[in-house]
Amino acid sequence: MTTTQNKPKFVSREVPKKDLQGILTAMRNHAAMTVEKTTGGYTVTDNNGLIALQAMVGNYAYLVRFNTGWFSHV
Repeated sequence: MTTTQNKPKFVSREVPKKDLQGILTAMRNHAAMTVEKTTGGYTVTDNNGLIALQAMVGNYAYLVRFNTGWFSHV
C-alpha cells in the first residue's frame, strides 16, 4: 500500500516589518499555530509540524514564504 503525501506549496512575498508583526501577533493568538523566533527571522508551524510561514530578516522588510494551504489570499 502506498500513501500519497501532499507537499505544501509556498509563495514568497516581501512584507514590511509592521505588517509582519501584525501577522505574527495573529498567529500567536491562533490555537493551531506555534511561532518561533530564529536567528534569521521567524518560523510558524501548525499542529502537524508543517510550516505555515517562514520569514527572513531584511533591512526594511521581511522576505516571507507563505504556505498556500494556510494563506490562500496571498
